[in-house]
Amino acid sequence: MLSLHIDLILLISQQLSDAEKIYLTMICKQIDPIKHKMMYKTNVDMKRIISLSYFDNFENIEMYAKFDIVPKCAKRIHLYTDSTDVPDFVTHVTFDDRFNSPIVRKIPTSVTHITFGNYFNRLIYRDIPSSVTHVMLGRSFIHFVSGSLPTSVTHLKIDPYFVYTSMRYFVPPSVTHLSFGPNFNLPINTLIPSFVTHLAFGEKFNHPIIDIPSSVVEIAISKNHTEYIHPDLLPKILII
Repeated sequence: MLSLHIDLILLISQQLSDAEKIYLTMICKQIDPIKHKMMYKTNVDMKRIISLSYFDNFENIEMYAKFDIVPKCAKRIHLYTDSTDVPDFVTHVTFDDRFNSPIVRKIPTSVTHITFGNYFNRLIYRDIPSSVTHVMLGRSFIHFVSGSLPTSVTHLKIDPYFVYTSMRYFVPPSVTHLSFGPNFNLPINTLIPSFVTHLAFGEKFNHPIIDIPSSVVEIAISKNHTEYIHPDLLPKILII
C-alpha cells in the first residue's frame, strides 16, 4: 500500500514546481525520503545543491565556477566563464564580456549551445565542434568568414555594428533561425540567405523590410518598428 502511495505522490509531483515538491516532502517523516525519487527541472546554481543528499536528481545546472562532479541525472549543464577551460560534461557555454581569447578547438563535443560576449572578436574558423546547434555572437565580432561554423548550427544570433558583405556567406546552410541582437539597426538589403525560415530583429531595428527570401515563414519585430513592410510580408510578421 505504501508503494502505491509513493507512486501516487510521484505522479502528483510532476505537476508541481521544484519548491512545491520539497514542501510536499516536508509534510511528515514518512514522505521525506520521496524527495530522493523526485526529479528537479528548474535551473539551479551548482553551489546551492552540491551538498544535498538528492544532488543527483537535478536536471538543469548553472555553473559559475568549475566543479569536478555533476548530478547523474543532469541533462543541461550551463557554464558561465571567461576561460576556454570547459569540462567535457558541459552542454551550454556562455563566455562573459571579458573573454576575447582564441578558442582553437578547445570546445568539447558535449557542448550544444555557445554564447560569446560583446568584446569577443577572434577568428573561429572551424573551431566550433559539430555538436553545436546554437551560436550567439556579440557586438564586436567581425570575422564573418565562410565555412567558420559547422553545418550542425541551426540557430544563429548576431549583433554587428556594421553590415559586412561576407555575413551572408558566414551563415551555414543548416541555419533555419537567424536573429539579430537588441542593438542591430542596419539595412538588411539582400543579407538574408534563402534557406532561413525564421527571422528575428531586436527592439532597435527600424529599417524597411522588403527583400526577404520566400523561405522565411516568420519575421519577429519589435513594436517600435515603424518603417515600411512589403504587403506580401505582413502575414509573416510577429510583434514581440
